[in-house]
Amino acid sequence: MEGFGDRLKQARKAKELTQKELGEKVGITKNQVCQYESEKSYPSYDALIKLCTILDTSADWLLGIPDKKDILQT
Repeated sequence: MEGFGDRLKQARKAKELTQKELGEKVGITKNQVCQYESEKSYPSYDALIKLCTILDTSADWLLGIPDKKDILQT
């Protein structure tokens, strides 16, 4: 199962952004992006919203929250 860090890295690479570039767009450091991707820390609510907007993805997907349909099928 993919975790938050894996999904964040996947979305960042899909947008062809480096950790530094993503950090600059969000207003955080490259080190913070690295910490998120390694799941040593997690973004604040505000940073999560910015990440979702910049990476054009949902918080549900980044956080690994399954669709209701997926839950009902298991």
